[in-house]
Amino acid sequence: MRLPHLLWCLALLPTLLAAQGPPRTRPELVGMSSARLARLRPALQAYVDSGQVAGAVAIVLRRGRVVALDTVGWADLEAHLPMRSNTIFRIASMTKAVTSVGVMMLIEEGKLSLDDPVSKYLPAFKSERVLVALGDSAKGTRDSLVPAARQITVHDLLTHRSGIAYVFADEAPNVGYYRRAAITDGLVPRGTVSETVDQIAAQPLAFQPGTKWQYGLNTDVLGRLIEVISGLPLDRFLTERILRPLRMNHTYCYVPDEETGLIAVPYTFGEGGRLRPMDPVQPIGHLVVSGKGSRGSRTYCSGGAGLYSTAPDYARFLRMLENGGELDGVRIVSPKTVELMTASATSDLSPSPMGPGIGFGLGSQRAMHRTPALAHTFAVRDHAPTTLVLANLGLVQATALPSADVERLARAVGADAVCIHLNPAQEMIQANGDRDFRHGLATLARLVRDLPLPVIVKETGCGVSRGVGERLKHAGIGTVDVSGAGGTSWVKVETLRAGSRERELGEQFADWGIPTAATLLGLRGLGLDVIASGGIRTGLDVAKTIALGARAAGIALPVFRAYREGGVDAAAAYVERLVDGLRLAMVLTGSRDLEALGRTPVVLGGRLRHWLVGEGGA
Repeated sequence: MRLPHLLWCLALLPTLLAAQGPPRTRPELVGMSSARLARLRPALQAYVDSGQVAGAVAIVLRRGRVVALDTVGWADLEAHLPMRSNTIFRIASMTKAVTSVGVMMLIEEGKLSLDDPVSKYLPAFKSERVLVALGDSAKGTRDSLVPAARQITVHDLLTHRSGIAYVFADEAPNVGYYRRAAITDGLVPRGTVSETVDQIAAQPLAFQPGTKWQYGLNTDVLGRLIEVISGLPLDRFLTERILRPLRMNHTYCYVPDEETGLIAVPYTFGEGGRLRPMDPVQPIGHLVVSGKGSRGSRTYCSGGAGLYSTAPDYARFLRMLENGGELDGVRIVSPKTVELMTASATSDLSPSPMGPGIGFGLGSQRAMHRTPALAHTFAVRDHAPTTLVLANLGLVQATALPSADVERLARAVGADAVCIHLNPAQEMIQANGDRDFRHGLATLARLVRDLPLPVIVKETGCGVSRGVGERLKHAGIGTVDVSGAGGTSWVKVETLRAGSRERELGEQFADWGIPTAATLLGLRGLGLDVIASGGIRTGLDVAKTIALGARAAGIALPVFRAYREGGVDAAAAYVERLVDGLRLAMVLTGSRDLEALGRTPVVLGGRLRHWLVGEGGA
């Protein structure tokens, strides 16, 4: 599908982090090339000259300064109105990011949680059904529907894993229901948000919540959620809480009279492949959009597709995200919220994105145990037959399960070993966390005795003292994976979605724990094989952990970041650089192998030395 007037985007480059009014600068002063940026305008003009688009706006910033701002073509071909930097576009699905930030603001304020069922605020979603098989009229069979295994959560909506579809989503098995109900995709608003969301809730889901991904009307539902929780219409909430604080002064759900002349006419292809203005209501396959003369809606601000904006305005929003949730002294969300929003939400789906030869640790299989319908989302072994796979289960959950059930969960994913994770701080911050850690050592001893697979203890961000290490060794544990303080703080992550009471605790204990390096030194001499996986980013970091006593290192976030930015090749390139750094460290220390690196003398300084002195260890 081609929408030639850039209806869906503003022709922003991948580096498009722009602002309204920042100073222009020579590209070379901020590490960019004037010669290469000069290619931008001719490239855009070529699209105009060939009749593929009527016009375009491109704005490029680096380090907060404009290095390119180009306008080409026409905002209105027939009226010969040129495209300008303040031309207003229907930004369609770029609305989703703004609405999602609004939801995250409410989460930060403790007004809802990622794990909340949507029906807590929108009762129409309380008894969802799932379409499991389509009927055949020729055979006289009907569609097969079953109750949802669990309710849709706020997290499901934010990540498009609810089972809700779009009317134009031909691949969605439940799309026929949406078409028969004449549900709007938000691009031709009619009625109210409340009415449309009730219609959505009445349709069966495409799959069990959380088990798959399907682009759909999830963000429209989130828009209604904002209205119910805030008590404000969505357009007013977005305007008062996000758009005006960021000085996005030309972004609207309904463009005012004085600015309608700035709206770019949307075009489609007519006879002979020539551009023509879209009709006021323009069908494009099963997608129906509002065309020429559209200015939005006073009664239906679609959370997924309702905003109109300019390139400089939307670039301010992007700069806010790039700056960790703040712009020009105005904080919209916290850096941790931005980090959470930009992390992968589909990495648990098979096939594994990592490819063969790279170890893959499964997220907690608690969900798989509680909801068997999720089992296929953990099935990575068929896609990675040579990869080391570690099953993962919390200590509290393992305590409640017979050993045979733990083994069954591990076998179901083809695991080579079972990780039992210790996360008391994280569970204490969760609103409904599992907090009964009694009999934990006895559980570990039982699993070591009963399971035919190795049992690894996985600590998640607070470190392990020598005393705890001794007790783990006595329970029969041979391998401990230590995150330690300094890596990802799961206390901080849980704080973002906690209620007010738990959030206060989370803020107090956000940096609690023993640093990874101190834990490694503290566990030396106990006979444990230690994996270090907290805050490790480079090959030199890996070398340091080996020298401090670790047998291996674990890395997650940098690999997933590389994959997100450049796919499998980028992730593989990151791993290669990691290995290069480790090899160089071995050369410089004269270490022929990892065993020799583990015997390398170390010099302790800075915070690590102070920590050990305080503990009587140095």
